[in-house]
Amino acid sequence: MGIEGNEIVDKLAKDSSSAQLLPLLNHFDVKLSFKKFLYSMWDSRWKDLELNKFKLREIKDTIFSWQSSNRKTHREEVVITRLRIGHSLLTHSFLMSRDDPPSCPFCLSNPLTIKHLLLLCTSVTLVSLRNNNVCLLNTQSF
Repeated sequence: MGIEGNEIVDKLAKDSSSAQLLPLLNHFDVKLSFKKFLYSMWDSRWKDLELNKFKLREIKDTIFSWQSSNRKTHREEVVITRLRIGHSLLTHSFLMSRDDPPSCPFCLSNPLTIKHLLLLCTSVTLVSLRNNNVCLLNTQSF
């Protein structure tokens, strides 16, 4: 019979040697896991926003990059982004000159917006459909 404290320590050491070891997490794994969790929470909150109250939420369904965000030039990215958000010199120049908002030059009854020109204006619907502009504004895969 040995010393009681030593027997307990020996038993714990023996039990731990036969136990399965858990893989150690390095800081890269922890950081990646935390980052995924944060993006998931952010995306979930983004999707809970009301579509009609937030302009960007209406345009973009998720927080993640558009698949089309890999254009060859920065200029192409700028043009596509401005079309998606509806900002252009044609539709917003009245803000600089303090004029009244322009009306659509084709149907003359609606305010001039990119969305109206490419998707809603009945006077240019055929041209828009032929050029597949529906894809441009309504999907993530332009």
